[in-house]
Formats: sequence, structure tokens, C-alpha cells
Amino acid sequence: CTNRSVLGILKHPGAFAERVRLPAANLHLVPDSVDDEQAVFVEPLAAAFQILRQVPITPQTTITILGDGRLGLLVAQVLRTTGAPVCLVGRHPQKLALCEKWSIQTQLVSETLPGTIRMLSSIAPDPPPGLNSPWEWSGPGAPWSSRAPSPSARP
Repeated sequence: CTNRSVLGILKHPGAFAERVRLPAANLHLVPDSVDDEQAVFVEPLAAAFQILRQVPITPQTTITILGDGRLGLLVAQVLRTTGAPVCLVGRHPQKLALCEKWSIQTQLVSETLPGTIRMLSSIAPDPPPGLNSPWEWSGPGAPWSSRAPSPSARP
């Protein structure tokens, strides 16, 4: 949708302020039993779980996640629950080391060959240097899901 805006992500400034004015429909009550440290993960985890609704995944699906930021780490953990092999491709060895502790395969982006990935979940807002678009990483006909701030339709 060309008119779409997302608070703090797309065409709408962020909300790192003490007070923000939003439509009431955008707000959800957090139960007292959920502390603030847990509540901040509700929206990004919902985005990660949305991939399971967008792309059919079986234990035989090979999944590669492009991007080792916060959302990439969450997506990797969520998709690992499907039983499918998951590989997170990123630029930061210390973040990739976290995934290895969680039994998630990792690879440095500099060591990954474009066109070799069979299912791509891109959460990186910018493709790695040398790529025009995230889907250049995936092979022909590969399912593709994007959590990027400004996703483009796959050609």
C-alpha cells in the first residue's frame, strides 16, 4: 500500500517520547502480570510470528534470515520452533554467536552466495553492499517474506 504508514518505521516519526498522541485503536492494555521488560517484545514478536501466516513452513523447508538485528534474532528464534533448519545471515559475529547458542545456524553475509537460498525472510532495511534487493539472495521461485521497514513487492 503506497499510503501506508507505520509509527516509528515508515512515513511517521518514532515514539521515543514520554507522551505520544495516537488513535485509541492503536493502543492495547498490557495486563499487570506482564512486566515492562516483557511487554516491549509483544509487537516485534507479533511481527516475527506473522511470517508463519505468510509462508507455509514445514520441517523440510530451508529458511535463511537476512539480517542480525533485534528483529532478525527474534525471527530466527520463532522460525526455529517450526522444526525447519534456520540459518541467520548477518554482519556481526557477536550476534551470530547468540544464535549458535540457540542451535541456530549462522553465516557471515560476506560468505553467503546470492541465488543459493531457498526460503528468504528479509528483515534488513538495507540490502548488504553489492546487492540491489534482498530477494537477489534467493533462488528461483523461493518463498519470500519481508519484515523490512519499506518492503517492495518481489518482481
